[in-house]
Amino acid sequence: MAMFFIEPFKRVGEISFGENRESVRQKMGVYKEFKKSRFSKNTTDAFEGCHVYYTPDNLVEAVELFRDAVPVFRSKNLFLYNASQIKALINDSSFVAGDGMLSFPSFGIDICVEDDQIESVFVHSKDY
Repeated sequence: MAMFFIEPFKRVGEISFGENRESVRQKMGVYKEFKKSRFSKNTTDAFEGCHVYYTPDNLVEAVELFRDAVPVFRSKNLFLYNASQIKALINDSSFVAGDGMLSFPSFGIDICVEDDQIESVFVHSKDY
């Protein structure tokens, strides 16, 4: 499993926000390009363990990490914690909880939760 160290608003692993699509593909290797939804402004690249989202100009604006990846924030693998523990670990005064989502706007991190377990970690740029 690949480790992805999260640096809020800068990078997720080797992927930097604002980096161009071709550079990401060269670093990450095998991918599948697809449209995430009919409302998407651009296609998304699926790599092992993550999806990379791009602006209409093909610059990275977000990365979504799944269970076959290791998202590391503050030296902790986020998938090793439940939703309640994550709130304390990230500790964002701007925290917002919604329908299956925990949002930490001060860090550009959104966490998809089901039955108190983390399903995915979505990290985005400041402009997202």
